[in-house]
Amino acid sequence: DDYTSFSVRRLKLWIKPTPEFSEHWFYKIQTIFSSFAQEKFFLQDVKIGYKTGLFSFDIGQFVPQYSLQRFQPDYKIAPIERAKVINALIPDGTLGVRDIGLQANFRTKDKHFATHLGLFNGYGIKEYRFNNQGYMIVHKSEINIPVKDNKIKFGYSLQYRYAENLQLKFILPDTIRFTGNDFRYNLFAMYKSKLFELQAEYLTADFNGQKAGGYYVLSTINLNKNQIVL
Repeated sequence: DDYTSFSVRRLKLWIKPTPEFSEHWFYKIQTIFSSFAQEKFFLQDVKIGYKTGLFSFDIGQFVPQYSLQRFQPDYKIAPIERAKVINALIPDGTLGVRDIGLQANFRTKDKHFATHLGLFNGYGIKEYRFNNQGYMIVHKSEINIPVKDNKIKFGYSLQYRYAENLQLKFILPDTIRFTGNDFRYNLFAMYKSKLFELQAEYLTADFNGQKAGGYYVLSTINLNKNQIVL
C-alpha cells in the first residue's frame, strides 16, 4: 500500500555481576528500548540480592514472582508475545508489570521445588506515592519433575493486595479507580520434551466480589529448526 516503516520491537540492555563479584551478593539493572514507547529508554529492573545456602533475598524494583509464562524469556516463547491473559491478570500487569519491594526465595539443591514470598508497594511503577496506604503480598510455589529427558512442572501463585485508588486497565472500565481488597490466584502446568511442548495456565481475580478470569493453552511441535505452534 505504498507504506514503508521500520521499528525496534524490543531491545534490552542489562548489567549483572560476574561470578567473581561476590559469593553472596548480586545485582541486576535492566533497561528496554522500544519504538512503541516513543523511542525512549525505560528503566525496568533495579535490584540487589543476597544468597545464602538454599535461600536468596531480593530488594528493589523487579517483577513479583507470579505465573509461569511471565518468567519465561520472551525470546524462548514460541509465539514471541505472552498471552493476553498474562499481561492483564498478573499482579501489576496493567500497572507497569514491576513493583518496588522485597522478596524471599527458597529452592532445593536439586531444583525440584521452589517457593517465593514477597511484600510490595502494590501500585506498580508508573507513579510513585509518598503517602501510599496500600500494600501487596505475593506467593508462588512450583514443583519440577524430571523424567529422563522430559520435564514436568506444575504450581500455583497467590496474591493479596489492599488496593488504593488503582486504575486497572483491561479489567475494569477506564473511568473507575479501585480501592479495596484484590485477591488473585493462578494455576499452571507444563510438559516439555525435545519434540513436543505443552503448557497451560488459569488466572482469576476478585475485586470486592467483582471477578475476572482467563486461561491459555500453548502447544509446540519442534521439527529440526522449525516449529508448529498452536
